[in-house]
Amino acid sequence: MMEDIIIILGPKTEEIRKILEVHHSTSVNVIGSYNSPEDFHAEYYKKTLRVDRIIITEGSFVHNAYDELTNVK
Repeated sequence: MMEDIIIILGPKTEEIRKILEVHHSTSVNVIGSYNSPEDFHAEYYKKTLRVDRIIITEGSFVHNAYDELTNVK
């Protein structure tokens, strides 16, 4: 079963997205990749989003971790 995921991984986001698409293309569908929670929030603010997972690393929180995590919620 293929999982729809969004990744928010900081500076390594694009590199990891490419690896996932090449090596796990039959099990993972990366529907969005962002360098920070702020970038994610700007695109999906007040939109309905259906995904199986959102993967966020601590390294992606660049300014204010509490506010950025609140925006993702």
